[in-house]
Amino acid sequence: MKRRRNKKSQQEAPYQQGGFFTTKSTYEFARLTQGRDVTDIEWCPSHKEWVLASYNSVSVGLGGGGGGGGSGIISIYNLLMPERPEHIFCSGCPILHSQFHPTEHPKLVLGGASSGQILVWDARVGRYPVQRSSVTSGGHDCELVGMKVLSDGGAAGGGAGGSMSTSKLVTASSDGKINYWSVSNLREPVEYVTVNANLSFVRTLYSGGGGGLATTASPLDDELDNLEEEKVDMGHYGMVTSVSTRPYMTPSNTPRSSKESTDASSGGMSKGFLRGAGGLVVTTGVDWSTKLWAPAYSDLPLMSFLSSSYDYMCDVQWSPVHPSVFATASSNGTLSLWNLATSLDQPVTGGDSSRRGLNRLKWSADGRRMAVASGDKLHVLGVGEDIWKSKGDEESRVMNNLVSRGFIQEV
Repeated sequence: MKRRRNKKSQQEAPYQQGGFFTTKSTYEFARLTQGRDVTDIEWCPSHKEWVLASYNSVSVGLGGGGGGGGSGIISIYNLLMPERPEHIFCSGCPILHSQFHPTEHPKLVLGGASSGQILVWDARVGRYPVQRSSVTSGGHDCELVGMKVLSDGGAAGGGAGGSMSTSKLVTASSDGKINYWSVSNLREPVEYVTVNANLSFVRTLYSGGGGGLATTASPLDDELDNLEEEKVDMGHYGMVTSVSTRPYMTPSNTPRSSKESTDASSGGMSKGFLRGAGGLVVTTGVDWSTKLWAPAYSDLPLMSFLSSSYDYMCDVQWSPVHPSVFATASSNGTLSLWNLATSLDQPVTGGDSSRRGLNRLKWSADGRRMAVASGDKLHVLGVGEDIWKSKGDEESRVMNNLVSRGFIQEV
């Protein structure tokens, strides 16, 4: 018993480093998920205790991605019930991307399959899809590499934000085709654009290519006919595994200390990084690197963060509430937190979190939890206050750091 307790404490030790992670719970359902890998994670906007995970087939590894003839599943876990999922949904092919419906959550769930189809499940009906997109009529006929709902008003909770008629779904397939759909109508896409690259990952309109190329289509607005493809210079030497755009920070979604002034975010980086394509972008690749981009300033990456272990970087996500923090996950099981206001050279923490590699990670909307996938296991971590609470001057500090190093010119 003592040996088992010591083994468990050793496994959890990396999550406790520096107090950045406060708790850890593991969610799995071995009867259905054993031998699979988690392919996507999403937190429910209206039920903060629900987290969704999609899985590929048993026979397909994380990087395989083919049809494989195997089945895929989606599990919705309740944080209060780690022993089994609250809901389970099934598919005839691996599910590579998943998220809650923007207005009908948590009843409806969207999934992107390796076949190229978009699937919809209804928790009130059963485990199998109630709707699916067509492979013809302009739909995708090869593997989906990205899926994201773009809502006019945002779907922050209980279906209050946006509507089915205004919510757009953007999907991308590995052949370079990006489709825009009305969430209420999946019979055929509203519009499409073709990128001259083999895509490996897409986040909104920033996409990563199989050859390390980063591309963007702009502008992002209701006039989809005006979309033009822009080619961004080679970034990664090999496939891009993840792309994350820096979320727009407002006083309502940025927790701050009581000592800060309310107008602290009005200067510094806010002015410079809201021009043009706007914001900061981070990407990860199989070349062991994480790259920082500022599309409003340069088509080239500003800088690279290299992994010393020569392992693939599998995922990267900006904090939804802290303007200078992002997290990375690697194939050797390392979960790293970076704070660009503190250092451009070293992560604030980065421990070996598991014997297996980390597939995906996802912050909760309030930034106080993080779901991290390792194989078929979903680890939910409590995030320390130093990570989710900002002091109010981080944006200007990041701007000053980048200017002082000569990565950008002050405006």
